Amino acid sequence: MKRFVLKGKRGLGIVLPLAIVIVLIVLGLCLSFLVSHETKRRIKSKKSTLALYIADAGIETALYEFEQSTGPYSFGGIETFLPDSTEPEGSFIVSFSSSLAFPDRWVIESIGYVPNSASPRATRKIEAICEKPISVTSALAAGGNVTVGGNASIDGGTLPGVTYPPNATPPATHGSGTITGQPTDTATAPFPSFEGTFGITFDEMFDIAISTYTSPANNVPADGITWCDGDFQVTTSGWTGSGILVIRGDFRMTGGQFNGIIYVKEGSFDMSGGASIVGCVFSEDTADIELATGTSSITYSTTTVNSARELYPYKYKMTSWKEVL
Repeated sequence: MKRFVLKGKRGLGIVLPLAIVIVLIVLGLCLSFLVSHETKRRIKSKKSTLALYIADAGIETALYEFEQSTGPYSFGGIETFLPDSTEPEGSFIVSFSSSLAFPDRWVIESIGYVPNSASPRATRKIEAICEKPISVTSALAAGGNVTVGGNASIDGGTLPGVTYPPNATPPATHGSGTITGQPTDTATAPFPSFEGTFGITFDEMFDIAISTYTSPANNVPADGITWCDGDFQVTTSGWTGSGILVIRGDFRMTGGQFNGIIYVKEGSFDMSGGASIVGCVFSEDTADIELATGTSSITYSTTTVNSARELYPYKYKMTSWKEVL
């Protein structure tokens, strides 16, 4: 029997191509594995991102429901499919809650699923807090000291009569002046800023105002949303105003009645005579606020405040947004 032996260059010429083929096969398998792994990773990442967008769509749906209605809300807890129920790309389930302590604050949780909650391939969860944009905590929110005298009164009803910064002197009364509420007064920090109260800037309020004034004469109309750059004075006993009144300057009221929300920015606030405000007042000035004489009064009213809120184009504002891991 003859034996064939690969020797020298002839043997190498056969082994080398075989080795190259084997290496190429191994590299091909590795590349195929890497491509497959990367494709799966990208698909998983895409589905996870899609689930996050879908969860955010749930938050937006809740905000839309709050904007369109005063309740009751029926969408919470129901799985909603996107874009339709035939071939859904994903779905979300929304839940929401509020508390007796903060009835104007809603905690919204939205879970996004791809494609659905029964067999999710990706899940993301978002928690958001939204509030009515005009946050009211008392009949009078003051940035400085408060003095009530004569027969004047501040009544917060179920809210504090006065809230004030911790560095201010507690509200004082003299004569027959009274402050009532639950509690009568309380220190809060910090004083609610304009943007924190309304959810928009002072300039943006100017853009949506129905009436705008610059240092107007006494007793000009104030209905709807009124914006004033300069001092605002009401001296006529028969004057009436309503809605939201924002003043960048001093506000002096010695007669008439205003129903709604007043925000005094960068100026002092004074009431006397028989002037009456039903609703609430914000005064960020650090000077004294004096209800000095007569029967002037500030009386908190939920009904009046809510009527003023209805004039506002932004019914809710989102104060926080975060993903819950």
